[in-house]
Amino acid sequence: MRLNDTKTIECATGYRAAAVGSSLATINDPKSFQVRCESDCSYSGMKQCAALPCGTYSGLGFQYDAEWSAGRVYFQGESITVSCPMGYVVKGSKCQKSFVVGCADGQFEGQQSCVQVSCVNGSNSSCGEGFCPSFYQTFSDEFDQVLIEAGTGSNSLQKLANDVVPHGQQVLVKCIATHAPTPIQKYPQDWSDCPYIPGYAPGTFPASCNDCSWNRPWYCSMIRCDLHGLLGSKMIFYMAKDPASSSVDYIYYGQSAFGKCLTGYTFSQQNYTEYVQYTCGYNCTVNPFKPCIPKECGKVPPQLHASVDSNAVDKVLVEGDKVTIVCMSGYRVNGTTCDSYYTLSCVNGIFLGTSESSQSPRIMACEAFDGDGSQCNACPPIKNQKDFLHISSWSSDLQIRVNQSILVQCEQGYRSVLAELQNFPVLCNESQQHEISCTQYGWQSRYVCRKISCPVSSSSFQFSTIEPTGHVLFNQSANLTCNMGYRPGTSDPSESRLQILRCTENCDLTQAQTCQRAVCESFDLPKYAVALEKIDQNVLVNFNPDAYKFQLYHDQSILFNCQNSFYLPNTCNSSFRISCYDGVLSGFQDCFRYQDGTCTTCKGVTVANISNARAISYPHAISSTGMFDNGEFVHVTCMDGYFASSSAQFDVTCENGVSGYNLVCSNGTFVSNVSCNAATCVPYLQYSLDNNVLSVVPSIVKYQEYVNVTCKYGYRPSSTLPSSQTWFSTPCLSNC
Repeated sequence: MRLNDTKTIECATGYRAAAVGSSLATINDPKSFQVRCESDCSYSGMKQCAALPCGTYSGLGFQYDAEWSAGRVYFQGESITVSCPMGYVVKGSKCQKSFVVGCADGQFEGQQSCVQVSCVNGSNSSCGEGFCPSFYQTFSDEFDQVLIEAGTGSNSLQKLANDVVPHGQQVLVKCIATHAPTPIQKYPQDWSDCPYIPGYAPGTFPASCNDCSWNRPWYCSMIRCDLHGLLGSKMIFYMAKDPASSSVDYIYYGQSAFGKCLTGYTFSQQNYTEYVQYTCGYNCTVNPFKPCIPKECGKVPPQLHASVDSNAVDKVLVEGDKVTIVCMSGYRVNGTTCDSYYTLSCVNGIFLGTSESSQSPRIMACEAFDGDGSQCNACPPIKNQKDFLHISSWSSDLQIRVNQSILVQCEQGYRSVLAELQNFPVLCNESQQHEISCTQYGWQSRYVCRKISCPVSSSSFQFSTIEPTGHVLFNQSANLTCNMGYRPGTSDPSESRLQILRCTENCDLTQAQTCQRAVCESFDLPKYAVALEKIDQNVLVNFNPDAYKFQLYHDQSILFNCQNSFYLPNTCNSSFRISCYDGVLSGFQDCFRYQDGTCTTCKGVTVANISNARAISYPHAISSTGMFDNGEFVHVTCMDGYFASSSAQFDVTCENGVSGYNLVCSNGTFVSNVSCNAATCVPYLQYSLDNNVLSVVPSIVKYQEYVNVTCKYGYRPSSTLPSSQTWFSTPCLSNC
């Protein structure tokens, strides 16, 4: 600038021209200032552009995001996200929950307001969080007996006439004193049995606002008291002190009923009261709470000529209690012929007795017999199971007279059988009960309790053996062993083959698990090999070298072949078989590439190519022109009169000769260390027993060669030869 030149400087948006050194500008400061170049090369009128703050944000009373805090000063470009509370959305939007207020050139911009979500037809809202109408007004017909706590933290309960409640807020409903909550599923039941609602005081229950609608699982109905449920079954209730009036089981809040104890029961052991008045009150309780209790008869008084059960001595007996009184030897119950005991019962506060032949309750005692009492001989009572072997219960614990019987029950696992049949198996179709009779000699019975048996048959179980067979006694065991290669209830070969079966009380062995075929661990396709066989659906056979796994079951196997130019290690063979036995794999090999020419195949051979051969079989090729891998072979059958041997010497006879041998392919050539050689005859052995033979020459020959046999002096061959000839020739035949 030149001397006296001026220039106007414009501050950027959000800034104002302020005195040099000012940290902040005000809204009244200008947006620009003018400077002039003075004679001393300085500028006059210099100011600085200072930030113009928007100030602090007061908000609208709503919830804000984390950026906002009271007292913070906002500057140009800064913003605040304002969120509407539950049940409110941004005015003019459908369901927008927030808006952004920004600071621009010293003023806040973007301010909007939040409005209450509107319900559609009073049932829900488009945003899912509509306010619920006044609970009191909504259910005024049904819930006119409610007080509501708005959930503001106050413990006071007040009726809310017009207050609406936001979505998600819960209110507390309290029934008036005469009513209590009832599950909404029972509506319109007009009474409540005051159910316990966990976490809430009696008479109260929660209700919550869910998008314009109230979720209310309870409603209020009149309190009803269940008299028998509260006070027990030993009393009867009337609406008045008059047994002629109808009895009742329930009364409602504020009502009263009169309770009267049944015979044998009383309200108090000291003071007799015929009736007690009960009133139904708050929370389905009755006042007073006074149930009936059994009347006491006191302790058993002394009984002459008798013994009292020791458990009843010095014990106070009450209504319904009983004790057995047993008369001493030579005594009987008064008023009976032979009763040796009686039962003393507490009946309505007094002791009365009954006996076997006298069932009407009365006062009883023991009196002496008239005469010797032989007419009343009896067997001693059964005291415990040891009196008779293997019984669990009996029909009487008392003395039984001669010619009377009782029924006994065999214990678990035993049946009643005739004593003379003790050596035969006992099955469950026999009875578990029998009678024992009292005789002049004591207790006797033709029956005894014997242990049952379970039939055991090996034919009942597949792929297994069982020991022992025949029968197994109750609670004893039989050992079921799966065959080799099978496991009980699983294919896992690591599990035991043995399972133990126990004879049960139903004459059956415990359930046996089926023996399942063991499976070997799965394996990948061997390296550079292809599968030649398909076993069955349980074995995945894959002809693609790059896919899937194989898995064999017990006694299964599969043949593999090396790919072209690949062979088994250290041999020229290309085929191998992998087998599974009892969960263990065997025969697994990998194929390796050999150098060209190292392993060559053999071409099939014919009979014409082999000396003294009668036939050739080809176990590894379709026809005689087939190609054979190293290690594969053909079988040579020798002609009649020829046997397989390692040399042509006189060492093969019909007794030790082998009719054929294998030619094995070895690097392009069929080889064998044996061949077909003529059989050997030993004629001197054949003629050694003939005393008329002088000599046999030669002494050993091969098949189809001749020997000369010379007769002794004075003998001739038995043939058509000239009578003067003393010898003959004979060949070695194929049968030696």
